[in-house]
Amino acid sequence: MTRQTVFNVITWFFIFLFTYAALAKLTDYSLFRAQISFYPALKYGRDWVPWLLPTVELATAALLVFRCTQAVGIFLSFCLMLVFTIYIAVAMVSGLRLPCSCGGLIQKMSWGQHLVFNFVCLAMASWALFSYPSLPDRPRKHAT
Repeated sequence: MTRQTVFNVITWFFIFLFTYAALAKLTDYSLFRAQISFYPALKYGRDWVPWLLPTVELATAALLVFRCTQAVGIFLSFCLMLVFTIYIAVAMVSGLRLPCSCGGLIQKMSWGQHLVFNFVCLAMASWALFSYPSLPDRPRKHAT
């Protein structure tokens, strides 16, 4: 597989992941909002985080679709996965019984499985982020 192909697979993986996670949150918005209320660190963000997080996830997925915005999308993917990974690690270390508000199938993972999944996602985002500048530009179609 070429570097470009690996990059494209990672990009489409994150498009699917963030779209799926955002839609799962929005589909059961009242549950997601209730889960957010359990997070001690979000004491002052309980009103705006439940709409901000799915919005950022969908915006990140949209940025990944277009070549001209992929660099920003990959950077946001890395940042989101880093924040989610730190959250899971803190939840595991602190012993707090915090709910997973990821939604869908991802929500069914144990904290340990979720942490491994996030580390793999972080590694993929890191690879894409550092590989992006060295990827060849896609050929552009010229008007005839």
